[in-house]
Amino acid sequence: MDIKTPLAITEAVATVIAELLREQRKTSLQLSEDAGIPRATLSRRLNHYSPFTTDELERIGRVLNTPVSVIIARAEGITRAVNEGISA
Repeated sequence: MDIKTPLAITEAVATVIAELLREQRKTSLQLSEDAGIPRATLSRRLNHYSPFTTDELERIGRVLNTPVSVIIARAEGITRAVNEGISA
């Protein structure tokens, strides 16, 4: 039996940030340096081991020229789409 778990918003936020990096052709190393977030910390966040803090999201938003509200809205859209697919 295949049991699917709902996608958490924190995982979707990491997914959106990874998408933004791809869209802007930036690496996680560049983001780490430009946002002042240690590389290991950023890696843990992007790989869903721990959630981003609001301070980190603000810094990432500035570096990627994307308001935090847009990051969250995109993440909510992903979460909704995935979770609706699970319940269908």
